Amino acid sequence: MHFGLELKTSQRLTLTPQLQQAIRLLQLPTLDLVQEITAQIEQNPLLELVDSSGECLEDLPTIEENGNLIWEHTRESDKDPLDWQEAPVTLMTYLNEQLGCLQIEENQKKLIQWLIGSLSENGILDSSLEDIKQDSPFEEVPTSAWEKALLILQSLDPVGVGARNLQEQLLLQLTFNQENKTDSKALDLAKYILTTEFEALSRKNYNLLRKTLNCSENELKNALDIIESLDPHPLSNWQNDKNVAVIPEINVVKRNNHWMAILIENVFPEIRVNKLYAQVINQSSTEESHHIWLTKLSDARQFIRNLDQRQRTLLSVAQLIVQKQQGFFEHGDSAMKPLLLRDIADVLGMHESTISRATNGKYLKCHFGIFELKHFFSAGISSNHQGESISPHMIKEHLRKIIEQENPHKPLSDEKISYLLSQQGITIARRTVSKYREQLGIGPANLRKTL
Repeated sequence: MHFGLELKTSQRLTLTPQLQQAIRLLQLPTLDLVQEITAQIEQNPLLELVDSSGECLEDLPTIEENGNLIWEHTRESDKDPLDWQEAPVTLMTYLNEQLGCLQIEENQKKLIQWLIGSLSENGILDSSLEDIKQDSPFEEVPTSAWEKALLILQSLDPVGVGARNLQEQLLLQLTFNQENKTDSKALDLAKYILTTEFEALSRKNYNLLRKTLNCSENELKNALDIIESLDPHPLSNWQNDKNVAVIPEINVVKRNNHWMAILIENVFPEIRVNKLYAQVINQSSTEESHHIWLTKLSDARQFIRNLDQRQRTLLSVAQLIVQKQQGFFEHGDSAMKPLLLRDIADVLGMHESTISRATNGKYLKCHFGIFELKHFFSAGISSNHQGESISPHMIKEHLRKIIEQENPHKPLSDEKISYLLSQQGITIARRTVSKYREQLGIGPANLRKTL
């Protein structure tokens, strides 16, 4: 056996606690942010809500070389404090609460928190683990660790969260909700169908299923009964709760014939450093006590900075979105332009994942209503007239108008709608028409026909 020293060089990204907090605040929806501010005030006595006297929002003390504190006047606010109530629990908050009860390593918990932040509004993990890994600060973590983190996330309540598609969502329900089924044979057959014959199941090709599975009609029926008892939208209740609790942070107004984004005031409580408590730091009886309070002061100041940074980032992203989607705010979805996260990231000099987290769960309000910032992103589809790209939102609006104007006694087929769209300079396949029609909640021609 040989012992020796070996020197290796490697690049590794380490997140400071301050940066971790900044990332977490950026991805928090408004109501979750209110709860986070409340929690910070409870944990740190140097933080307090701004009172109604109109005093300065934040008098931040700086530390001289001798350790004494000097107060700096930063900015003034005549806003009244927000009269807010306890916010309803969102899916992200609910998942993080469960995560806090698990006895797992801190590194693993960070991966799960990142996965939670990557979930879509319906609790689905849209991106692949490899893409999420590359966009995260934990790129050096092996894929096996991410897979283990995903399994833990998928074991949380509600059942189906963290699934990557409908197939996996149904399988998760079958695994966690159907263990008490007495008919184990039907349960095993149902799992096998969802795992290996999902395409035939989705096409309702029952004859092919019977032939492939070599089972009787009654056995197939029992398995299908179990599958049909599953909920294809298990997180719909959380989506509804989220929609009810939506609070926009951005207002879009028109000034000088140009639409622009501004931050809405008093969306969440404003905080500052408690001046009275901070002054006590200089009077600490022991060096250890003095150090503890200085740490509390540093944490309080950093939290306020991170809040300000979140708002600056959110406003910058919103302003650029509004700038690029002027047509939407004039005419609605029919004038929506293609827009990618990369388009915003390149202009602002940020990473796409930062833009994603800044727009996920953040809302703006305009004269058309309230929209999530992600609503304004979509890839473009080429047009055959001028070679320009058209957003799916615009195509759907044209499709909706065509169907609204059709003869209800002779509704248009998807093939005919595809042709009519091509006459308007929008060339898309029949199957794309079918997909957009279903996304709009419009049935096929045979279901739209009236007597």
